[in-house]
Amino acid sequence: AYLHGRLIAADLIALGITVDCLPVLDVRFAETHAIIGDRSFGADPDFVSRAALRQTDGLMDGGVLPVMKHIPGHGRARVDSHLDLPRVEASVEDLHAKDFRTFRMLASQIPIAMTAHIVYTALDAERPATTSPIVVRDIIRGE
Repeated sequence: AYLHGRLIAADLIALGITVDCLPVLDVRFAETHAIIGDRSFGADPDFVSRAALRQTDGLMDGGVLPVMKHIPGHGRARVDSHLDLPRVEASVEDLHAKDFRTFRMLASQIPIAMTAHIVYTALDAERPATTSPIVVRDIIRGE
C-alpha cells in the first residue's frame, strides 16, 4: 500500500497535481453494490485502516495531500451513488462498530475528507450525509 501511494504520488506530481482523493476508507460488505469494489482494502476495518495509513504515508512522502473518502462510509450502499441515492438501514451501533471505525482511526492523520452521498436512516432519514447537519456536525466533526 505504501508503494502504491508513492507511485500514484510520482505520477500526480509529474502532472503538477498535489492532492488526491485517496485513501478509500470504506469497509466492504457482502451483497452491496460493486461501486466501491476493489477500491476498498477489504471487509476488516482494522486491516482497511492499516493499509490506508500506509497508502497515505506513501502519498504524503511523495508530496501529495490525501483526501479520505467516503466519510462516514460507503460500504453498505446497495446502489451506485453516482446514479441513485443509496439508503443505508444499519443501526447506529453497527455503523459505529464497522463503517465509521476506519475514519475515526485515521481522522488525526488525514486533514481532508470527502463525504458519502448516502442517507443513513438511523442518523438522518431525510438528508444524505453530504447535506445533513446531524451527520456532518454531530457525527463527523463532533465525534
